[in-house]
Amino acid sequence: MTRCNEAGQGERAHGRHHPWQILQAYGQLVKIHIVGMVLVACSLGLLLASGGQVALAQVGWTLCGTALLAGGACALNHYQDREADGRMTRTRLRPLPSGRIPPERALVFGIVLVLAGVGVLAARVNRLTAGLGLLAAFLYVLVYSPLKQRTWLNTPLGAMAGAIPSLMGWTAGADRLELGGWFLFAMIFLWQHVHFYTIAWMQRDDYRKAGYRMLPVVDGNGRRTFRQLVFAAAALLPVSLLLAGFGLAGPAYAFGAVLAGTLMLAAGLTLARLRSPAVAQATLRLALGYLPFLLGMVMWDLYR
Repeated sequence: MTRCNEAGQGERAHGRHHPWQILQAYGQLVKIHIVGMVLVACSLGLLLASGGQVALAQVGWTLCGTALLAGGACALNHYQDREADGRMTRTRLRPLPSGRIPPERALVFGIVLVLAGVGVLAARVNRLTAGLGLLAAFLYVLVYSPLKQRTWLNTPLGAMAGAIPSLMGWTAGADRLELGGWFLFAMIFLWQHVHFYTIAWMQRDDYRKAGYRMLPVVDGNGRRTFRQLVFAAAALLPVSLLLAGFGLAGPAYAFGAVLAGTLMLAAGLTLARLRSPAVAQATLRLALGYLPFLLGMVMWDLYR
């Protein structure tokens, strides 16, 4: 299909949909669930760096700029992956492969959101936070996405992009990079390996159809995949406790980090041994709840 035909079909499909359906499609385009997790990571950094003593306006501008930037990067990721998404069962109904949003509109929409996010952060928070946000978008869109079809090393590079929002929150709260921010960055970097390798193992057949060289696709027997998953889960527990050990987080956080980290490690070990879909789903649910749970523990320490 030529680009003109692709665009023309997208325009016609776009015009047939009800405005509410179009709005839903744009919500899918920015991957609201991913933006939500990015905001949780950013909030952790912001609260820990400021000790909870941060103005509501500062919180609002930081989260607004971060959400715009993350949503824009996700939209650009949809644009890049539209052909591969059309080959995968779980993604073929996304807005671009299904024709609900024309590719050109998604591209412009993503660029506008990224620029708006950087602008908000630079004008209302600080330039360091804006620069980190731009770096995260660059890594996600121009490094991680293209590498998915070339090497399994896309995952650690994508994890770096996903951990930067925690640094953005830290610099928004402290106006500079500090050791605690790097502790948080390392924690979220490791967490993302547990989270993503679980998904990639569950969806390995789909990724293979799309031509993605994720580790579970190139690792035939799964040995390397589960070794890395378990290593990340094991390292996550002591790394997460560095924040409490250096007095940057309180006892509720320390308790939560031990509890959640132990559960994640147990789930990872069980998944590596049994390799069942049910255990994978349970591991994924634990991973999805990990950061929100720790954010709750941080808030308990700061505001109880």
